[in-house]
Amino acid sequence: MEIGHVKFIRPAIPLLQKWIKGYYVHASPDANFYSKVTFYQNITTTISIYRNSVTTAKGRYRTQHFERNNRYTQLLVGLVDKYQEVTFHGPLNRLAIVFYPGGINHFLNQPLSILLQLHFSMFDAFGESFERCLDVVYDTPSLERKRDLMDAFLMERYRSFEFPEILKAIDLLQHNTEPIKVSALAHQLNMNRRTLLRRFKKHLGYSLEEYTAVIRFRKALLNFQKQKDTKHLSKIALDSQYYDQADFNHHIKYRSDLTPKQLFEKLEIVDDILFWKL
Repeated sequence: MEIGHVKFIRPAIPLLQKWIKGYYVHASPDANFYSKVTFYQNITTTISIYRNSVTTAKGRYRTQHFERNNRYTQLLVGLVDKYQEVTFHGPLNRLAIVFYPGGINHFLNQPLSILLQLHFSMFDAFGESFERCLDVVYDTPSLERKRDLMDAFLMERYRSFEFPEILKAIDLLQHNTEPIKVSALAHQLNMNRRTLLRRFKKHLGYSLEEYTAVIRFRKALLNFQKQKDTKHLSKIALDSQYYDQADFNHHIKYRSDLTPKQLFEKLEIVDDILFWKL
């Protein structure tokens, strides 16, 4: 199935590179364009902007319909239950900002959990100045120029995040070679356990337990990307910190409604942030 044209570019400003994975455009000028894509849970947070598009949704199923002169639809995606299926109808003109885990908190004036709803939320936290920026971005053909305009806008919004210990927690969870218990994590951060759990959910959306599970799931996708071999699922399970093959099979099935082999055979990988099932 055709997915349209996808181009990805990283920020040019070093400070933004620390918190923003990059920007990508996803587009098709075809009036008869039709595509259905499954997006899986992620530890990143994404702002997706659609020009001339209307959003309809029911549960985890969302549709983007082309509608001329519907200026911009901004969606915040950072709290997904298992997966989300998105169907695109008609010409597509999409721009997305992908933030590293916790990164979006440097650009918000309120806790992330207030803005997040399950699967996606309508987003307007950047205000009218963002739409004025988008007017220029969308009318600029150069991907590099689009990036520079977005970089400039986001630098104006940049602020220090008041709870750096939450970012440290994310880093420890991602890079620990063994699963880490909440009590041990709180001890490393010199924090009260309840305070850690409360602040984590407030500023990440997911509970710490669920976030840890999503990290393992994404590791499995990344490890498959490296190996590209469904014959060695046991090694992927081990490398992704699952207890054993049965635990791996159970969690993959729970998060995708597919067996590991079924999931990996249908996966379309674009960079290491986008994992789509067509």
